[in-house]
Amino acid sequence: MKAIWNKEIIAESDNAIMNEGYYYFPTDAVRMDLLIPSRETSSCYLKGTANYFHIKVGRKKLTNGAWQYHDPSDAAKVVRNKIAFDDEIEIAD
Repeated sequence: MKAIWNKEIIAESDNAIMNEGYYYFPTDAVRMDLLIPSRETSSCYLKGTANYFHIKVGRKKLTNGAWQYHDPSDAAKVVRNKIAFDDEIEIAD
């Protein structure tokens, strides 16, 4: 799977998993040089607290376009430290 935005591959992995409608990529498969930590967080009753990232490719920036759960519940442990992307990110095989 590949995550693509602004004509740039921002993540690529054969180990991406689908969870609740989003693909989650292993952190080591993500171009972290294109992500900027955000102060934004959200809470999910099952997964816990999501920490967000802005995505910057060239001069374009997608605000809070990616997120990660560092400490999800045991029921959602498959997404631990994986990164998911906003619907604006193209996911391709």
